[in-house]
Amino acid sequence: MNEKTAEFMILALVGTDHHPFDRMVELVDALQQAGEPGRNGRKCLIQFGTSSPPRYAQGMDYLPKSDVQRQIDLADLVICHGGPSTIVEILRSGKRPLVIARDPRKGEHVDGHQQRFARHMANQGHIDLADSAYDVEQLLSHAASTTISASNANVSLPSPDASALLLGALVDGLIAEGKSYRIWHSRRNESRA
Repeated sequence: MNEKTAEFMILALVGTDHHPFDRMVELVDALQQAGEPGRNGRKCLIQFGTSSPPRYAQGMDYLPKSDVQRQIDLADLVICHGGPSTIVEILRSGKRPLVIARDPRKGEHVDGHQQRFARHMANQGHIDLADSAYDVEQLLSHAASTTISASNANVSLPSPDASALLLGALVDGLIAEGKSYRIWHSRRNESRA
């Protein structure tokens, strides 16, 4: 529980993609309407982007980056879309996100990269993945009764600089491999002629 407010603080982030993510907003809003998980109550802020605004929870379409980080720090539980950047930002804060990945079959995104990334992170044990209202209710109930599920202090992530250097090295390697392949392929075709 957040000591500053004595309320259980939930932050829900749909991100900034232009596709509405009404499914997530409605699910979290329904949880807020349903009641309080403990004696001290529940407060919920939903960043809803282009989705319909919540009816029961507090809502903001977009938050400045500094406010997002401040809200993550204040939250007892962070529910978010499956965007890699958002998930990593939450992990860096020491929180364990509850992730609801956008589904392109429902018009929530252009492809399934959020679903693939979220499954990968769940398989690594870094996030809780929810696919239904029941999943979210169970994970919320667990998070409200313990601070362990909301904490992810054991996750070790490389710095953004280290990640950029690693990505650069991988790209350089792929480019070099491509040049080697083109040279080999060109010589092979010459020898057949």
